[in-house]
Amino acid sequence: MTLLGEIAHPYSIARSDGRVWTVADYLQLPTDGRRYELIEGTLFMNPSPHQPHQECLGEIHLWLRLRLDDRRPSCKVFIAPFDVYLRDDIIVQPDLLVLLPEHLNRLAKDGVHGAPSVVIEIASPGTATYDRHDKLLAYAKAAVGEYWLVDPIAKTLEILVLRGGRYHTHALLDGPADVPSPALGMLAGPVSRFFV
Repeated sequence: MTLLGEIAHPYSIARSDGRVWTVADYLQLPTDGRRYELIEGTLFMNPSPHQPHQECLGEIHLWLRLRLDDRRPSCKVFIAPFDVYLRDDIIVQPDLLVLLPEHLNRLAKDGVHGAPSVVIEIASPGTATYDRHDKLLAYAKAAVGEYWLVDPIAKTLEILVLRGGRYHTHALLDGPADVPSPALGMLAGPVSRFFV
């Protein structure tokens, strides 16, 4: 059984021969500027992000780098596209990811092999269900301890933490709020700066 359950994704790509996609197939995909992800035999091609997504992505990346460079200089922050090999059958490209020093051994030239310390997805109208269902389940199965869901339309940041194999809301933030990340520590906000 796949992670996908009954929810169909409008950007999944079926193979013409009816077989499931493999990591070997994924590695043979063209470098065509599109973002592909593989989750348990299903290949997804995500649409190009919209303008609020891209502005939000840039703001969060800059904000994280500035805060972590001061407090945890050995942390690494990566921005998509960057492959994350969560399992033998799951390769994703989170919008942003953070590796704490204790997880730097998972970093390789071709991406991250294993769970990042924190993954961050910025919802777009076309990917919100995918981020809240398919990727959430994939991240939980791979034991990603902290998952941020950012909504540039609602102007909110939800921090989810993994407990007992399921994600639970740790904080739902907006406006002037600081960011209470269990993995990264309290980070000075305001959250509103993410949404230009």
